[in-house]
Amino acid sequence: MARKVIDRALAPLSRTDAERLLPRLPKSPIREAEKLLRGRCLRLVESFEPAWNEITALAVTAKDPRIRARAQIELVYLAYYLVHPDEGDLAAAAAEPIAADDPLMLADLHIARSVLATGSDRIADAFKAIAFAQDALRAAPRGRGRDLTDGALQRQLAHLHVHSANYAAAREAARAAERLARRTGDAWESRWAVYVRGFAEWAAGDLEAARRALTRAERSLRGSGSSLWRWTLYCLAAVEAELGFPSRAVTLAQRSGYGTKDALAYLALRTGDLDAATTMLGSSSPVADATAQAVRGLVLCESGERREGLRALEDARVRFSGAGLAHDALACALHWAYWQERARRGSGAPAARAAFSKIVDAGGEGFKWYDARVARWLVPVARRHHPAVAEKMTRRAMSVLERASPERSRTSALRPEALRERGLTEREVGIVVALRERTDVDRDGLARRLGMSPNTLRVHLTRIRSKLGVGAARGDTAILAAARGQETSR
Repeated sequence: MARKVIDRALAPLSRTDAERLLPRLPKSPIREAEKLLRGRCLRLVESFEPAWNEITALAVTAKDPRIRARAQIELVYLAYYLVHPDEGDLAAAAAEPIAADDPLMLADLHIARSVLATGSDRIADAFKAIAFAQDALRAAPRGRGRDLTDGALQRQLAHLHVHSANYAAAREAARAAERLARRTGDAWESRWAVYVRGFAEWAAGDLEAARRALTRAERSLRGSGSSLWRWTLYCLAAVEAELGFPSRAVTLAQRSGYGTKDALAYLALRTGDLDAATTMLGSSSPVADATAQAVRGLVLCESGERREGLRALEDARVRFSGAGLAHDALACALHWAYWQERARRGSGAPAARAAFSKIVDAGGEGFKWYDARVARWLVPVARRHHPAVAEKMTRRAMSVLERASPERSRTSALRPEALRERGLTEREVGIVVALRERTDVDRDGLARRLGMSPNTLRVHLTRIRSKLGVGAARGDTAILAAARGQETSR
């Protein structure tokens, strides 16, 4: 009996195993193996603090060296969840000499190391660790334990390939995780694998495929209350927003409870609520972390503070590149190119072509942080060199833009960017905004306020009417209605 408990405590476990075993274990175990097994089960069902408390002592005092090593590997995983990277690195170093004699244990140690490094944005270190895990796994005997370990490896590898913008490899790793989950027949392994497939598709730009997979994952995870369920809901909310369904996105985000300021600001931005995005970011400084800086750049550009926004996007791109987060760096580069083009025609296209070529070469069809306006602008940029992908992006971008609700169009169309997209110059945009804001000021007074002669103002208004499709006799009200995207009678 004691040997069976030790074997179970040391063997690879899934969350399904933990949920089955935990109610059967004594709440105050005496034997080392039972303490280890209980601690591992607590970690797998996300009781992280209790798991840390139960395992910490074992990692030092356990008489059986294998139990010490297995406990130290658990601490590496827990260090990721509890954000104790230094303690995780120490635990990994202590476990390695003992784990070296057990291929499955050694592989799991390196997977844990990879996860911990990813949490600290050390992507190069994370890849090195996963390569060591792959080497160790080749020597492991076939069976369920190897499949569980390999499944965890493939899920981690998919995430790393997303971070490094290798979309074809991320999809392949996600498919491998699904095959391994089917082979184990384990419910939680299947849920994890479906989520990872959705995440990889989202990053690669196939939002419809991402939506299908993430919806399946969310349904299977619903009721678990797990962090994976909450994160899946947030990812699905972002996909819905990027597909042009803001109300669904808001509902899913609220249910998820996932609430970092930059994540919520990004979602608010994608659902058309610029004021909320600005409020959520608050007084984020230019020295915030890279993700917050990237979202800050997007919000500043949308708000009309383009110069500062472009600086923030470029700063975020440099930081992401330095950390090995090539996917996020590419997203920043594409959005930087889009807004740079809005500032000076022809100045953004070279950067866009370079970034988009990298995405296509890596097996992508778009990008996470998907903005339909950026995609639509990219199409002529990409069509010459990547016609098939450009065609896909055309269909997707136009469907997103067409389904944008009239309410969202009315609230957003008077933003400077919306007017510039309709062909208005910076000066003409300023005139439309002044028309909206003026109260009981005659045309001559408006001209003086704008620093031009009444005749110059009349010339500008004639051009504005032409670009917005408004007849010359319809007056300022018709101009504002057309600027908001509302129908005007002929």
